[in-house]
Amino acid sequence: MNTFFKLFLLIFISTSVLTAQSIKLTNEELHYINTNQVKVAMLQGLYPFSFISDGKLQGFSHDLLLLISQKSGLKMDFEVSSWSSNIEKFKKNQVDIIDGISYKKSRTPFTNFTKPYYEVPLIVFEKESFKNYEGLNSLKNKKIGITSGVFYGDMVKKLNLFEIHEFKNNDEKMAALAFGKVDAVIASYMSGQKALIKGAYSNINIVGEFQLPEIKKEDLRFGITKENKVLYSIIQKTTASIDILEWEKLTSKWLGASAKYLSEKKTKYINFTSKESKFISEKHIKCIITNNWEPILSSHEGKLTGIALDYWKTIAKHANIINECTQINDLETVYKQIENKTSDITLTATINQDRLKYASFSKPYLSYPVAIATKIDKSFISNTSFLNNKKVSIVKDYGIYDLIKSKYPRINFIQVENTQEALKLLANEKVYAVIDILPVLSHQIGKYGFTNIKISGTTEFNFDMKVMVRNDYKELTSVINKSIDLISEEEKNIISKKWTSVKYDQVFDFEILQNTFIGIFLIGFYFLYKHVLLKKYNQTLELRIQEEVQKNREKDMQMLHQSRMAQMGELISMIAHQWRQPLNSIAATVLNVQTHIDLNKFDFKENKSREKLAEFTSNQFNNIDFYLSSLSETLDDFRNFYKPNKKAEMMSVGKPIQTALTIIKSSLSSNNITLIEKYNSNLELFLFKNELIQVFLNLLENSQDSFKENPNVNSTITIETKDLDNGISIEFSDNASSIDEEIVEKIFDPYFSTKSDKKGSGLGLYMSKIIIEEHHRGSISAKNYEKGVGFIVFIPK
Repeated sequence: MNTFFKLFLLIFISTSVLTAQSIKLTNEELHYINTNQVKVAMLQGLYPFSFISDGKLQGFSHDLLLLISQKSGLKMDFEVSSWSSNIEKFKKNQVDIIDGISYKKSRTPFTNFTKPYYEVPLIVFEKESFKNYEGLNSLKNKKIGITSGVFYGDMVKKLNLFEIHEFKNNDEKMAALAFGKVDAVIASYMSGQKALIKGAYSNINIVGEFQLPEIKKEDLRFGITKENKVLYSIIQKTTASIDILEWEKLTSKWLGASAKYLSEKKTKYINFTSKESKFISEKHIKCIITNNWEPILSSHEGKLTGIALDYWKTIAKHANIINECTQINDLETVYKQIENKTSDITLTATINQDRLKYASFSKPYLSYPVAIATKIDKSFISNTSFLNNKKVSIVKDYGIYDLIKSKYPRINFIQVENTQEALKLLANEKVYAVIDILPVLSHQIGKYGFTNIKISGTTEFNFDMKVMVRNDYKELTSVINKSIDLISEEEKNIISKKWTSVKYDQVFDFEILQNTFIGIFLIGFYFLYKHVLLKKYNQTLELRIQEEVQKNREKDMQMLHQSRMAQMGELISMIAHQWRQPLNSIAATVLNVQTHIDLNKFDFKENKSREKLAEFTSNQFNNIDFYLSSLSETLDDFRNFYKPNKKAEMMSVGKPIQTALTIIKSSLSSNNITLIEKYNSNLELFLFKNELIQVFLNLLENSQDSFKENPNVNSTITIETKDLDNGISIEFSDNASSIDEEIVEKIFDPYFSTKSDKKGSGLGLYMSKIIIEEHHRGSISAKNYEKGVGFIVFIPK
């Protein structure tokens, strides 16, 4: 028996030594393994890493230590207790290893930290009734539950923002939250979830990640007593020897679906310097803003709101900037407070030499064009110089004022307190125009019912929204810039959608409603009036061009613009056609509302009847909103067509074809023209989209005009695209009438037209040829069929 025991011991020691040797341990480390029993302090409720179930210790870190023991030969004795008990034992060297410890500078004198074996996000848990979580500011002055002795506890207390309540474990924290003893709880993702499930609390939600500049996630590590360097070396070497399959096995067993959550980059973190982190944790930022610049900044029922404020909340949330915003009416006072250092930042400032003496500026977080508003009967303004010697209203201390004034000193600026006051001056014809940024003008014209005012153009200037920071807070400027870089497209879209879908709550006034729709009809008549003027202008333009065609032949780009002007009349006609149905529907809806009221269908003395009226009018207004969206889409198509292409874009030829059809399809349908589409091209090339739209519209309009002069029972236009070895072929053909063979060669000459009654400008096909041949290196040709004609466009690769 004694011999058998010796043989067994020899085999065990040999196996341990062989395993240890594969990890390249020193003789000192091998001796430590064979002569020591290691005491490990484990937690009883750190699910799923270390916890008790069915009376047994188990979990991810428990199995990891067993694997380390197996690979190194270390003999381990596990002691399970609470965190406070474990950390005390560890400090007194009563245990050799502590599990679930996170790095903290104050622990380095008594701890050797391993690398994290897992990083778990810290989560804020709140009651369902809690409003949107927007970073630390949302928790200000709230009762917050944390675990006693947790690694981030001192940092949270140092902020002096919350009323901190400490608990022994997650179960106690969640119970306190569920029963209203605290407002929020901070816990690691999985431990918090486990406590929720265990307590069956249905009134608690995860609202966001808890972040501090010094903390990104809860880093779970093993801590080894400071003096025990040999054990620390053994643990480090053995952990490094664990291969990827062994890690995956552990992860799959204990983390499962949670591993995917934890491995995803839920939050992008900012790499702050130590100075920046210190600044954020120590400073509470005072923000001062004006409240009279809707929708950028305003006040609703005493509460600050606006696009700029939403962006600032996002910036502050990313960087965990503790801040408080106050509102005043006077912009000059805002700048004075920044200069005097009684406030720290403002949100919508522009740079000038005076302000640079006492402030620094962030990079732009948003930029808008500076627009011009005039009375609705005024022409569109294509150049700011048009405003020379005219009275133009602008908000006092407006950042862009100095820039515009220096470039256009002859503009007679009238400075006012706010945009609404400026628009009132314009409505009463006290000034010719108002200048402000596009969303402010658009929003306030709509909100305050200025039906006789329109956006007539934009200046060459953009207003860049920047955060203005007092100049002794350099770290804050850097922090804000880093946070701006972190704003995602999704966050920008959420803010944009919030403010583009704003509904105005106003007293229901049928007179305003009636005036609004009269305004819509007047806009329609205005376009028709412009159409008549435009046709006269085109006729005059044709005569001038014919006189100087020989001298100006080389100016093809100028002709391109003239060609577009020639098409504008047709497009306005198409817009009028597409607007007819929505306008009729709007008129019918208004009549329906008016009829219900005239017939006394609602008793305003009764609550039920008033509610019924509100529901009825809301439904009708939703219908009107839908019809107005249709009108807006038509204008968008028109506006996009007239935007110049700055550079070619990679796309299929189907995109410009479909845009052209969107503009003209309604007109084709009203003329009983059938459209046959055969798309067999998937090739993408670098194309000038708007120029090709002009070519395709011209070919479609030519076919439409040909049918008017040569009526056909089965009028048909066919569009066919094909991919070729060396490019793309696009053919537009119709069954109207052929072109006389004697003039086929001349149809691409400038000012040559086959249309009767001087309807054609003679520029359409010529400019189409220029666009295809010179801008796309392709070709365009005409081909007669038995009945009808086809135009073949070829664009090479």
